[in-house]
Amino acid sequence: MSCKPNASGSIKFFAGLFPKVSILVGAFAVWMICWGNSTEADEVKAPLPDQVEKAKQTSPKDKQKETSEKSDPKDFPKIDKDRINRKNRWVMNFSTFDGKDYANQLKDLGAIIAVPITGDKMEYLLINDLADPKKRETVKDLTNLNRIWWTDDYERSVKELSKTLKIDPVPKLIIAFFPKDLEDQLSEMELNYAKKNGMKTVEDISETTFQVKRGKSKNYEPIVHEQKYKE
Repeated sequence: MSCKPNASGSIKFFAGLFPKVSILVGAFAVWMICWGNSTEADEVKAPLPDQVEKAKQTSPKDKQKETSEKSDPKDFPKIDKDRINRKNRWVMNFSTFDGKDYANQLKDLGAIIAVPITGDKMEYLLINDLADPKKRETVKDLTNLNRIWWTDDYERSVKELSKTLKIDPVPKLIIAFFPKDLEDQLSEMELNYAKKNGMKTVEDISETTFQVKRGKSKNYEPIVHEQKYKE
């Protein structure tokens, strides 16, 4: 797994700013972030958890099963097969400037933020409304959230977002849950884009990349950037 290069085959960085971010919404639930000081760089490899190395040796079907069963804690939402498949083929690109911009983009997408709390028992700090992050609660599990999710465990981005949201101490990771209506919107956009390119169903798609941009309302919203199809 790696950060996605742009059309010229390289990754563009913004001097002194948060660079372009690629999020793979599913496979191993890893927040994919490229960082650097140069203006252009080769494709950057993100660190892989142990279970990813094992999954690399398995078939796509087995890999998907391992992803859904082993990489996610038992107290996470249980989602059906179709939603797991979406989770595994979706990539979402963000361009962020700092922790505040990061939080604003998540807010506009309707994300809920969860942070694991260290202690004798597993609990989570839950921020349901990023427009008012001071309102938060502590929960024992997340199974009642009917949402797909991804995890940001990159030290710098976690630190910047934690600073903006006043999460102290800074956690090792932050989990973001997408609302079901956004998931349905992305699914519809994905299929419509595929049909315009001669495909019939989502079964023809191997990967869909969304780009988060400011819309006419000045809020951030996703568009389909590109798709890859099965041979």
